Amino acid sequence: MFKYVGICFNKYAVCSGRASRSEYWYFILFSFLLGLVCLGIDSYLMSIQIVQFEVFSTVKDLVLFLPIIAVTARRLHDVNKSPWWMLFPFYNFYLFCQPSYIGQNRFDINPHSNTPIHLVPTNLTL
Repeated sequence: MFKYVGICFNKYAVCSGRASRSEYWYFILFSFLLGLVCLGIDSYLMSIQIVQFEVFSTVKDLVLFLPIIAVTARRLHDVNKSPWWMLFPFYNFYLFCQPSYIGQNRFDINPHSNTPIHLVPTNLTL
C-alpha cells in the first residue's frame, strides 16, 4: 500500500501518464483512513475546546487535493478516457473498476503490460 501512496506523492501534480487500479484504490484508501484519523483528532480537540473548527481535516484536504486530482486523471488515462470524465462521478466509479487498457492508448503505453511492444496495435482509432 505504501508503495502506491509514495508513487502518488512523487507524482504530486503530474496528470500525464497512467495509474493502475491498485495505485488509485490504495491512494483512495490511504486518503480515507487519514481522514478518519484527522476527524478523530479534530473531534477530541473540539471536545476539550482547544480549537473551534476541524484543523487537521482541513490541512489534510488541502494537502491531498492535488494528488487526488492527479491520480484520478492518470487512472482515467489508464482506461483510455479523458480527465474531463471526472465531472461525472457515478460513471467514474464504473471506470475506476475497469481493467487497464492493454498496450498503448492515446495517452501512454501501459507500464504494467506484459505484451511485447511489437504486438501492440499502433493504429488506434477513437
